[in-house]
Amino acid sequence: MNMDDSSASYIHMVHHLIEECLIFNMSKEECMEALSKHFGMSWKKRIRSSLRLTQETETKELQTWRKGEGSSSGLMHT
Repeated sequence: MNMDDSSASYIHMVHHLIEECLIFNMSKEECMEALSKHFGMSWKKRIRSSLRLTQETETKELQTWRKGEGSSSGLMHT
């Protein structure tokens, strides 16, 4: 499993647990406490790191796409 797969898997797991908190009508504080108990105190840092990595990857892909679009002729304007 590479870093992107690991980050996506972790974010998916956190997302699932937040959905569970919502199903049980937990407050934001109760949900954060449950996440801290499940993942430890470093869960916020790990999510931020995962999101930053994802954003950097998507930014690079967008820049590459823009370079390709900018060099091609025949762009359609609506």
